[in-house]
Amino acid sequence: MNREDLEQLKKLTSQLRKQNNEAYHHYIHTVRGDESYEPDFYGQVKPFADSVKEKSDEWKPLALRYVKQYEPDYVYPLQVENTVENLEIISVQSFFPKTGKKRFVEMIKSIDFILEQLEEQVRVTRKGKAH
Repeated sequence: MNREDLEQLKKLTSQLRKQNNEAYHHYIHTVRGDESYEPDFYGQVKPFADSVKEKSDEWKPLALRYVKQYEPDYVYPLQVENTVENLEIISVQSFFPKTGKKRFVEMIKSIDFILEQLEEQVRVTRKGKAH
């Protein structure tokens, strides 16, 4: 990977962490607190889910290439694949009151763990040994 790829991977990872956090806060503070909450599918759900999908679709090949090339601790190709799937799930589920809290929160934590690990590993790589 060249420096531009590493920069793009770092940027997208950071953006996905932010969106993961937004989904969590929206679910906990807006959706969960109001059982009568009705999401606006075209005004809220679809734009957010589309944005997450667009970023994760761009992130995935970079992340997979990075993982294969640098073999970072605690991050494997299957986890990258699962993280993309989980991001797509939470980007929609975060708008619906009937979403199970425990499973949703565990998915958020799992996503954040992988993104945080990758972000840290890329930071270290950028300081040193980019190929």
